[in-house]
Amino acid sequence: KCMNKVNNSIVKFNNNCHPEKSVNKTLVLKLLSLVLFRYDFVFDERYYHQINGIAMGAAFASTLANIYLNDFDIAVTTRFRLYLALYARFVDDISGVFIGSIEIFSEFMEFCNNEYPELTLNFDYSHKQQNFLDITIYKAWQSIDSDSKKYSLGYRYYLKPGNVPMPVHKESY
Repeated sequence: KCMNKVNNSIVKFNNNCHPEKSVNKTLVLKLLSLVLFRYDFVFDERYYHQINGIAMGAAFASTLANIYLNDFDIAVTTRFRLYLALYARFVDDISGVFIGSIEIFSEFMEFCNNEYPELTLNFDYSHKQQNFLDITIYKAWQSIDSDSKKYSLGYRYYLKPGNVPMPVHKESY
């Protein structure tokens, strides 16, 4: 499926660009197959062979995730456009603000998990706050005047569980 999505993206790009700027589809797909099917890496002094997908630390991973999930983004935002006040994706992390009922949100979760059955999406939801990447976005009351208030969005730094900050000394370069 991934190879087909990249192939289709290259065809679309080549159809819409000047011939001098076209992409060599055969070469890109051959290189991609090496990355996807023959990817080895070292962790903790042990060698591993990636058998499914691409390691998120690989240089091409974010580009591939964007190509792979582009149709997903379009399908989700088209079908649920009336209920998504915000939809944001960074590589493989998705966040949003949903303004529909719990029944429609359940339909939304089911749709997302059925759109690409090979992916499993985990949903964390709250009426008060949401962690996205390295921040927590939360609802905060904002006073307009002495008689009225409204919600605004605030944010603060979020450290994922198990993540250990590793500061770099200023003279390490």
